[in-house]
Amino acid sequence: MKKLILLYVMALSFNPIVKNAIAIPGFSIQGGLIYDKPSQQAFREMEAGIGYMGSLGFDFSEKLGVELGVTHSTHNFIYSREGNAIRERDAEKNTLFIKAHAIPYRIGKANLVIAAGPAFFDISGPIRIVDSSSGNIYEMEAGFSGWGAVVSMDFRLFVTGGLTLTLYLSANYVRYNKYSLNSLDTGYPGGLPRGDSISWGLTIFHRIGMPKF
Repeated sequence: MKKLILLYVMALSFNPIVKNAIAIPGFSIQGGLIYDKPSQQAFREMEAGIGYMGSLGFDFSEKLGVELGVTHSTHNFIYSREGNAIRERDAEKNTLFIKAHAIPYRIGKANLVIAAGPAFFDISGPIRIVDSSSGNIYEMEAGFSGWGAVVSMDFRLFVTGGLTLTLYLSANYVRYNKYSLNSLDTGYPGGLPRGDSISWGLTIFHRIGMPKF
């Protein structure tokens, strides 16, 4: 996220004013807060989580472009049950995506943007492992990862120049194909779970255009 902010500041210094930003091809940057709600749970009774997203895009024309970005969110889940007591811990979810986007509709200063593309998903969190022979309990870091797809829709309202407020909605699809304990790949009892989720949030989008050095 710090790198994203730095890139944003550098871009503003190269080209602080972008005229007719809705129609100018070139670079853009987007970032903000998201709420991610899983429909499939990698960890026991995993809850929805809050996080952020950030992306760097490039528009080839008024209606077509690509974007490279990341999302991160933190999710609470049930770590253990001991009698009537429940211990909860956090899982960290990360997604790296590259999407092609199109702008099929424009109404005044508002844009509707539809995007889709492949993504790499990773989620990790602590679990308890019980040694069946000794009865000892160990804590280990479990991780699931795999390739999937992201489909998203943005509603952008241009405030001034190339700056917009954006309502962000994303559907995320993944079937994890790797499972690890303490960063070492290992087998998983039964089939690996899916990690599908829906994300939505409020972001800031800025059209940079072509920086002038």
